[in-house]
Amino acid sequence: MRQRLHLARALISAHSLILLDEPTSGLDPNNAADVRQLIAELRHIPSGILLTSHSMREVELLADRVLVLKKGKCIFLGSLEELRQKVKIEGVYTFITDCLDESQIKILKECSGIASVEVLEKFDSIYVDVSGNKKMVFDLCVDDFGWKKVNERRASLEEVYLAVMGKDNER
Repeated sequence: MRQRLHLARALISAHSLILLDEPTSGLDPNNAADVRQLIAELRHIPSGILLTSHSMREVELLADRVLVLKKGKCIFLGSLEELRQKVKIEGVYTFITDCLDESQIKILKECSGIASVEVLEKFDSIYVDVSGNKKMVFDLCVDDFGWKKVNERRASLEEVYLAVMGKDNER
């Protein structure tokens, strides 16, 4: 309720820029969804909206353009699609296998066109971020390794962000 009140006050004041700093932080899921919906509806107002958030999912839902900072310096400013193109992650593919072989994972990690490989041994699943030749990845994983492709999806903003910043991001 308080977040909605702050949004209403910002709209009434008719500023040229509205700053929303972590607007859904600390809210329960229902109220957070309501605030996100309200922010999405504000796209038609003439004021600009600057949203800061640690929630990449929220940014992906609401932002037209993103600014990525690293150690206080701008390393990217543009649309989400432009950021995806910069990182060159074509998609994320999920494979399952009955027998996980570490040598196969090593081969995958050494292939050009593979941005990252994440193994979830609990579910015998392998996530592969593809930045290059998708056919080569499928041929290798399905034909050579005998894995089954389960899912193909677009890389999330969080996955793209981690690729830009590096997984071992220094603070």
